[in-house]
Amino acid sequence: MADPRKNVLVIDDDAMILSSISRQLRNEPLQLELEANPLEGIEKLTQKDYDLVLCDIKMKPISGLEVLSEIKDRHPNTPVIIISAFVDDQLLETAQKLGCSAFLIKPVQRHALVEAIRRILA
Repeated sequence: MADPRKNVLVIDDDAMILSSISRQLRNEPLQLELEANPLEGIEKLTQKDYDLVLCDIKMKPISGLEVLSEIKDRHPNTPVIIISAFVDDQLLETAQKLGCSAFLIKPVQRHALVEAIRRILA
């Protein structure tokens, strides 16, 4: 029987954030894959279909906006939630123009994260 859980890729170059998100979502019906390197995250999308991507903004060697742009170019129907500790109107506007499905501000509260994921995957 097929796994009913949704495949979610989490891309953040901060291991503590990856661990935190993993803990927050452990009781949700999700199959999480964690990736600390944004270039590897983009590569994973060429190998597997994901129902959702969670992505940080400030990363090296490429930013979350560049990751978002790549995902939307290659997989336009894959929803992306951007997570950032830094937010301003221009950043928010750019992310929306690139096609992000939601924008959450760190530190992300569990209920806000779960609510956004459920809404997008519904």
